[in-house]
Order: sequence, then structure tokens, then C-alpha cells
Amino acid sequence: MLVRLGDARADPIELLLGGEAAEARVRVVDDAGAPLPEGSQVLLGLEGSLLTPYRTQADGFVVASDVDPIQPLRVSVPQQRLGSTGTWLLGAYGDVAPGDLQRSPPWELAVPRGVDFSATLRDVRGQPVPGVRLLMRRGDDAPPVATPVETDAGGRAALADLFARAPGDYAVELESVSARPTLWSGHVGVEPLHVDLRLPDSHDVLALVLVDAEGQAVLQSGLHVTAYGLASPLPRERASPRPQVGSARFDAMGRAHLVVQLDEPADAHELRLELRSGSVRMDPSGYRVEVQPPGRESRITLLPRFLGQVVATVERGALPGQGASVRLVRSDRAGDVMQGRTDQHGVASWPVVPAGTWRLEARTSRSWTQGPTFEVRPDERTDARMDLGVDR
Repeated sequence: MLVRLGDARADPIELLLGGEAAEARVRVVDDAGAPLPEGSQVLLGLEGSLLTPYRTQADGFVVASDVDPIQPLRVSVPQQRLGSTGTWLLGAYGDVAPGDLQRSPPWELAVPRGVDFSATLRDVRGQPVPGVRLLMRRGDDAPPVATPVETDAGGRAALADLFARAPGDYAVELESVSARPTLWSGHVGVEPLHVDLRLPDSHDVLALVLVDAEGQAVLQSGLHVTAYGLASPLPRERASPRPQVGSARFDAMGRAHLVVQLDEPADAHELRLELRSGSVRMDPSGYRVEVQPPGRESRITLLPRFLGQVVATVERGALPGQGASVRLVRSDRAGDVMQGRTDQHGVASWPVVPAGTWRLEARTSRSWTQGPTFEVRPDERTDARMDLGVDR
């Protein structure tokens, strides 16, 4: 406030100054009354101002000095994991009156917990299904509340592990197939809940392995596989493609577990599999494979045809081009681009690249710099090298 000393005023000017800094002692608990684990994050300060981070001490206590003794103290707990558990805190805040800063028992803030929800997926044989994406929805018609979660080697997925989710009615869908069937629906509360899921009778799992010409698994391929149905079951030779019936991603060991939906589960079917890296199709004609009826194990080995390997080395003068964004651009087919990044030695590799004419490019501060053009041949390794120069 600005005041002219020469101005005549009928009423005296009063200035309200803050008192001496005080110490605040509050306690933070969860919605069951248990103190938050030591080291949980709590923010303290005045409403509307930048809050200062603190950590809880033993038994959920938070002690702060230099607190304004005549202003309400804002206590805020952001969303965070509840200690080392899989449970989340949903976040909460409250205001402590000046007279309650050091009261006994201390002022408390109760923070609601999120759900701890997990599931195990099994096939029609009762075996766990790894590498399959499950989707958690809030209610039957609501949009997804989390990104898909992939089942682990034991078929288990922690569905509420990535984000804080409030208790409520949820549904679990099989995201790995286009129809997205609902596998479970019900109420999820604050108590940990684990459910067993089972694939519908019309769905089965194909165990795929990707190998090279020598029969060795193709590691770190980054490939996705998509299955398309055919118009009729075997043994008909000619059949028109049907919509997508499942998709999966190959893991670092060259394996994928592909869930497919079969129109007539009692019969053997033929599917067409398509391999992609991003938008690049590995083989335009795809792979036709026979799928046994559910209840019989289907293990399929894929030997990619017309695929080679590219290893690129990028330099900056005499130094390796570490961390450079690089890409392969196909010259004989528009739109085919495969992205990559160099390691600490300036090397980037693509273990599977369709045969054809490709060009190596590297990103500089201004644009993409074109490198050499080369031919990729089936079952062969192609080495490419480019120098970005020291001034780029």
C-alpha cells in the first residue's frame, strides 16, 4: 500500500504485520487411520503461494519451522505411491488454523488410497498367458482409465500399477484382439483385489518365435505381429482376408504370444500373419499358418523372408556420434522409414530390414542429413557409415 505523507486522513493507518515465525507439527494418515510411511512427500505453505516440500517423519509426523502464526497453513499431499507397495495415494489437502499448529493431539490430514488391483490371465487349458495386453475401464461404457498393461511371464498384470485410481466399478478387457471382449467386471475397493481371468472359448494363444536363416532367435527386433482371419477354415486353398483378429509384440528374446479369435473354434483354421516395424511391412505377402482348435498347443516358428540386417556407424569427425537420431529411408518404396538412435559408440542397428534400396540419414541441429544409399539383401548384414563433421 502506498500512502502520501501529506494526505489528510480522518482515520489512522493500521499495518498488520506477521508475528514471529512459529513451528507447525501436523500428522498425515491414510483413510484407514494408518500413518503414512516415513519419507512420504507433503507440501506446506500458504494457500495461493508456492508450497514447500517436506518428508514425513516417524509415525506420519511433519514438522515445519518458519511458519506464519496468523495465517492458515495449507497442507497438501500429492498423488504418490504408498511407500514401497503397489497402492497409490489419491492426494488430498487441508488448511490448519493458526491455533492448531502445535495442538496435542496434532492436527491430522487423512489421504484416500487408490485401488490395488491385479489379475492373472489363463488360456482354455488353464495355462498362464504372458505378453498379452489388458485394459482397465471405469464402468462398462466409460473410456479407458489407464494405458494397456502387459501380462508377465506368469500371466499376471498389475492393472492399477501405473496410475492412481479411485475405488469404483471397473471392467477388464482383452486389448490384444480387435473385438476387445470383457473378461471381468465388478467393484474394486481399497482392499487389495486379485482376480483370475480366462480367455473366452473362442479365443486361443499362438506361441510365436522369430528366427533367422540359421534357426537362431532374432533378438531385439522391435517387430509387431498382426493376425488376419481367412474366409473359411481349412482345407480350402483360396480365401479372402478377414478383419484383424489379434496383435502382439515380439519381446527381446524373439518371442510373442498372440491371442486370436476364431469363428469356429472346433475346427483348425488358417490365419495370415503380418510383421511390421512401425509402418514398415516386413513382407507384403505375409505368412499363412495353421491354427489348431483351442485346447491344443499351437507353437509356430516364423522365418522372415526377404529380410536383412543393417548396422550403421555415425561419426562426428574423429569422435563417435553418440546419441544421434538416425533413420533408414527406403528409396524403392515411398513411406517406408525405420527410426533408430546410436549408442555410446555411435552405432545403431536394425536386426530386420526388408530387402531393397535404403538410404541412411542422421538428424543434425537443422535438418536430416542424407548419408549413403545401399542395397539390403536377404539374410545378409549391410554396414553403412557416415560422418556428420565436427561443426554440426
